Amino acid sequence: MEWTDLSTGVATIDEYNRRLVSMINKLVAAIKEQACKYIIGDVINFLEEYSVNHCVSEEVYMLYCGYPEYLLHKRQHNKFIDDVIELKKESLNPDPGRKCASYELSVEANHIMVDWAYGHIANEDKKLGVFLNEPCQDRINIHHTEHLVYKPS
Repeated sequence: MEWTDLSTGVATIDEYNRRLVSMINKLVAAIKEQACKYIIGDVINFLEEYSVNHCVSEEVYMLYCGYPEYLLHKRQHNKFIDDVIELKKESLNPDPGRKCASYELSVEANHIMVDWAYGHIANEDKKLGVFLNEPCQDRINIHHTEHLVYKPS
């Protein structure tokens, strides 16, 4: 996967998303080399860290600048975090009927990350980037701060 079309123009957001694209590429290479079992734990750990830190970082920006689509964006973040939690649960309690749990988890992780990149980042994060790149003069909306905390959907 190439980074070029995913830039938002917001350095912090772009750095998180570049790391996601890099992890997608590492995972795809491991799947092709049949080496998933050596990397899937690192991928899941990365997704846990990314999902929380990236999402909270964006949400702080959105609240501070009064982003009008904050609640929609937040719901998408919560769904992504829920997907990562489910992936983690599956990794800790693999289905005994699975022939190759690490391969199936790797494919599922790749699916989650690619859908996120092409669905959320390429659309919602880019719209957020356009908004954030406009002047933001202390437009904080304190009435939405209760949504900053992750709540499972």
